[in-house]
Amino acid sequence: MRVDNGPWRWPRGLTEALTLSLLCSLLCGFVLGGASGWSLFARGFVFPAVVAANRIVWTSLLVALGFFVLFLPVLARLHRRGRSLPRSCFVASAFACVPLFLVWGRIIDRANGIHRANLFDRSSLLFHLEVGLGFLALWIALSLVLVGWVRARVLSPDPPRLLGPALLAAATASLGLAVHVPWTAPRTPNVIVLLIDCLRADHLSCYGYERETSPHLDRFAADAIRFSNTISQSTYTKTSVASLFTSKNPSRHGVYYGSNRDTAENIVSDVLGDEQTTLAEVLLENGLLTGAWLHQGQLRDYMGFAQGFVVFDNRKGTIDEIDARFTAWQARLGGRTPFFAYLHYLDLHDPYRPMGPYATMYGAFSDIYARVDFDHVSWGTFHHEVRDGTRVITPADVEQLKSYYDGIVTSMDASIGRLFDELKRTGAYDDSLIIVTADHGDGFMEHGFLAHSAAPYEELVRVPLLVKLPHSRLGGRVVDDQVRLIDVMPTVLDVLGIPAGEDLQGSSLLPLLDERGPDAPEVLGTQAISEIAEDMSDPCVSIRTEGLKYLYFPKDDRGELYDLQADPDEHHDVALERPEKAAELREEARQIYSEGQERDVAEVSLDQETIDELRALGYVK
Repeated sequence: MRVDNGPWRWPRGLTEALTLSLLCSLLCGFVLGGASGWSLFARGFVFPAVVAANRIVWTSLLVALGFFVLFLPVLARLHRRGRSLPRSCFVASAFACVPLFLVWGRIIDRANGIHRANLFDRSSLLFHLEVGLGFLALWIALSLVLVGWVRARVLSPDPPRLLGPALLAAATASLGLAVHVPWTAPRTPNVIVLLIDCLRADHLSCYGYERETSPHLDRFAADAIRFSNTISQSTYTKTSVASLFTSKNPSRHGVYYGSNRDTAENIVSDVLGDEQTTLAEVLLENGLLTGAWLHQGQLRDYMGFAQGFVVFDNRKGTIDEIDARFTAWQARLGGRTPFFAYLHYLDLHDPYRPMGPYATMYGAFSDIYARVDFDHVSWGTFHHEVRDGTRVITPADVEQLKSYYDGIVTSMDASIGRLFDELKRTGAYDDSLIIVTADHGDGFMEHGFLAHSAAPYEELVRVPLLVKLPHSRLGGRVVDDQVRLIDVMPTVLDVLGIPAGEDLQGSSLLPLLDERGPDAPEVLGTQAISEIAEDMSDPCVSIRTEGLKYLYFPKDDRGELYDLQADPDEHHDVALERPEKAAELREEARQIYSEGQERDVAEVSLDQETIDELRALGYVK
């Protein structure tokens, strides 16, 4: 027996469904869109705020329409078969919600760093349980609302006719948001920094490498200025990027430890303090919309590295996934808002495991990975055994690792080439200041270690630096003077005409290009300082001049001095041959080390996700 109070009226039901879906979705869209765009609007980025709000409004409209397209036919069929109204609504809404919830759940997973590889981890399953309970509550609430709506609207003998006003309101509001105000393109150039984790300069063909590993970066170098002698301020990511972001040596910003074991259960990290002013903060204050896309456990937002970034996306991802997230964001800006984008790629980090043809592109020399299963423990153990000398590495093994490394470099070069093509297609390439660099290099047994080490030999601290000025001014220029990563921030500010703070230790590189006239001040500082105090490693301070390099090891209070012109590979220590110079540099290094140790830097406990990532990379045992 039919329990509802009237016959099914399909035309009226469809009319009312469209009416209410438009009204409800518009209301939800405006609320969610306003919330999404408010932070941008409050900072003065009107156009991006409007675009963000409009995107959510249209998404809400499509979701609501898609729901009712699935919901109404099932409801009508169940109603005609005499099913009760509550049961019909619950079944029909479940049918309509399942595909939407699956898509929505996938989006939520990606936003929280859950991928196929960790889909069934305990933490992921608990997260899915929480989200699933939320979806269940939403389905129950939606079904109860629909019961009342169907009874009042679809089965009512004379439902109100609201479709006309609703359509007019929807069209006016959403199209009004969709209209792109014909603002002129910004005069301030965009700033894009691409940082390739672990990339050493001498493995790029544009830096003279014998293998043609980087054809796309070679072409980019023709548009850019190539600095052939760039020194990083550390051999570990956290310290190096803190220097890049602040234009300060490690002893000034105090960020050294990225995975320091406090107790058996607690691993802590130094925090880049709020008192430090970052490049992103300065650019944001001067009207550039700031965003960072990176996959690096050492650079979490709760470690202070999100300062100044409106968007800080630290989800797991390959170089192609990171580029896709950035280009989607950049496309939504429509070329009307200048931006600063920081992209940090982790693909080159050891263990080196290139995919497809890149695995054998440069030859096969040994089966070095035969006894490594790549779980969270064995790769770190592998590194420590090599450093301790308990695992023998043959020349063939080293060549195999270089082959893998170069294969990944070439793979990443192809991805960067695709990114540049996309920037050219949108017109952002010519209008942007684009910088390609690295945080540090990797070692291949030149000094008895693989990958990272606390001893800042050249294979670790000499990194690439390619700077493309807007419209490729001075493209193809090569600068052989020694420069530093801390010089990047003042150079960016100089190009944009923004005054640099007095506390910066780096210097603009424009004077080296004769861009400031004969009366411009010289580049500040002729030394490059590199400092390391990472957990599980002996601390070290390096002072590098144009021709000499001194390494000070505070634990043993000893030093090594190298003549880089006569011995660029640092194999012959001349400290005993030049005792006066060694003593002078030792005293300077002692002062730098003491200054760094005296700094009071905040620490934060690492979350389990970060610990798992760092353990997989060999940082945590």
